Amino acid sequence: MISLNIKKLKPGAIVPSYQTEHAAAVDLCACIDTTIVLSHSEFKVIPTGIAIALPTGYEAQIRGRSGNAAKFGIS
Repeated sequence: MISLNIKKLKPGAIVPSYQTEHAAAVDLCACIDTTIVLSHSEFKVIPTGIAIALPTGYEAQIRGRSGNAAKFGIS
């Protein structure tokens, strides 16, 4: 396991964490004050309120939760 430095950029930001015992990845939360609605084929940047210092040789990926991706077509 690597050590990852995470900085909160906004007071309401939530640090990513594992939500279940056997989770393969951490959950990343949006840091927003209002509901965001996407129209068909629309793209938006959703702030997380955090910054990470990723070590050389590693990458971070953001993926939709499998249930939401299947139910709502979010990826």
